[in-house]
Amino acid sequence: MSRRARNLTLSAIASDHRAQCRAVSPVFNELEIIMQIIKGTAELNKAIASITNRGAKLDGDIHRAGVSVLSHATEHGDSTLADKLVHAMPKGGRKLALVEWMLAHGQLAKLDPKADKEAIATGRIFKIDRTRTLDLEGAIKDSWVEFRKEASVHTAFDAQAAVKSVLARLKAANAKGLTIAHKAQALAEAQALVAALGG
Repeated sequence: MSRRARNLTLSAIASDHRAQCRAVSPVFNELEIIMQIIKGTAELNKAIASITNRGAKLDGDIHRAGVSVLSHATEHGDSTLADKLVHAMPKGGRKLALVEWMLAHGQLAKLDPKADKEAIATGRIFKIDRTRTLDLEGAIKDSWVEFRKEASVHTAFDAQAAVKSVLARLKAANAKGLTIAHKAQALAEAQALVAALGG
């Protein structure tokens, strides 16, 4: 099949999928999402269980590779594989936790942002530091996953809820006939809020 024919086939499949989505929900009239939505509790639970299992395996694979990279760095004076492992992390991975774990257990130091600017620009992160001690036992015992605890999901800041709360209080004050003080300053802060939210 030629590239043009393949592209036409993919385009037809995408168009058919969008039509099916619109039949299920009108929201797809506005959104051009090409993704198979998982339907039903059983199928969703199956997908979530799969993510749990694959995530645990990936965490273990990263831990093993991390310990091996630390050993390699000490044995060969080569920190480039540590750089590669960090860059290999999934986009949703906790790179900072891995980096801090490596620094705590290996003969590695971070490159200096000023002195090592060129190396950092090429993607380098670490350099060998023989003043540090390789702690393989600690690295094996303390997984990188547990080394730096991630903040609780309950600490996530809900910007929409915060704005709604302020608006509700402002409307209530207006309804009671209260004088609204510092309007100009509030407007300036509101414009800064829009900018902070990427507006």
